[in-house]
Amino acid sequence: MIKAIVAADDKLGIATDTGIPWDLPTDKAYFREQTTGSPILMGYRMYQELEQPLPDRQNLVAVRPDTQLRPGFVGAENITALLDEYQNSPATLWIVGGAALYQKLLDRTQTIYITRVQGDFSCSKFFPSFEEYFKLMNKAKPITENGLTFHYEVWERL
Repeated sequence: MIKAIVAADDKLGIATDTGIPWDLPTDKAYFREQTTGSPILMGYRMYQELEQPLPDRQNLVAVRPDTQLRPGFVGAENITALLDEYQNSPATLWIVGGAALYQKLLDRTQTIYITRVQGDFSCSKFFPSFEEYFKLMNKAKPITENGLTFHYEVWERL
């Protein structure tokens, strides 16, 4: 099973040039709850933003051959083979960003967990448009935290 998890504003913005423009501890806990125990796949830019690997999960990084990574991160040079391994598996591979990786792998993603943060945060990085290829399966009640309102949605591929 290949799933993506992302938080996005009203324009599907996910980050500015300086990072994620909101601080939502409840959403961070949700991310941790969903992805713990499963491998996560991130792009190289996201890897560069992390000081250390996320605990309790295998941290895979989409890289070119012979790319050196810090301890605790594992290079994923053959993304197609990795996706093939998880496509029809009961095990889950989580795609966790960034924008280019979400775009590149959208056609292989089976489920999207999206946190919808109300507002426009003038983001420069975006999650790809996906609604025409997926069906909304679950929409949680809104939560307000740190002056921001957000809710969780789960989308399944049509």
